[in-house]
Amino acid sequence: MSLKSVLHVVCLSLAVANVYSYCCSRHKFEATLEITGAIIHSIGNTMIPINGYAHLFYDYEGKRQRLNSHILQPDGSYRNSTTINLYSLNKQYTMEGAHQCTEYRLHDTVRDPCVPDGATFLVNSTIGSGQHSIAVQFFLFNDVAAGQWNKLVVTADDCTPVELTVQGVVEGVDQIYTYTFTKVTPGIRDEKVFDIDKSCLTSHGPPVVG
Repeated sequence: MSLKSVLHVVCLSLAVANVYSYCCSRHKFEATLEITGAIIHSIGNTMIPINGYAHLFYDYEGKRQRLNSHILQPDGSYRNSTTINLYSLNKQYTMEGAHQCTEYRLHDTVRDPCVPDGATFLVNSTIGSGQHSIAVQFFLFNDVAAGQWNKLVVTADDCTPVELTVQGVVEGVDQIYTYTFTKVTPGIRDEKVFDIDKSCLTSHGPPVVG
């Protein structure tokens, strides 16, 4: 191949790489998330790995979200917890263990399913190979309210989330973790997943925090 041909291919590739859109995914879906990451301690610059998985239920129109998380512990067991955010009521319910529920006040709104307008487009790429490859787009944006940087990967055809990497300070500790989305399915099969356990709603329950 001549130098002129090589330059033509390179220029064509760059032109294609710059084609992108600030798209929106489904407004209501379920997904399984693979979680990997680390907590970074400034003293000694030590890292504690984070590994686990979670089930996400997302309903933008209903302004609600549920996350069932299972985080691997050093002894090989899993720490299981459930968090339900009801944004229309400004309430969050966190459940861990049998009927152990804490109610928090929510101070933010449900995140819309779109790539933020201020996000920086990074690159077009593909996952997989051959006829099984999937075209994806990479974006970088700063979540100012949370004080975190986010790298988001979505499919190019319908904006389905593929991967989200979050880096920032959580509860006073530097953390970096990645959610890999699998088994993304439209809709919510059972709306009862957003029902709140009775132990959270009793007048003798734990106080509202936050």
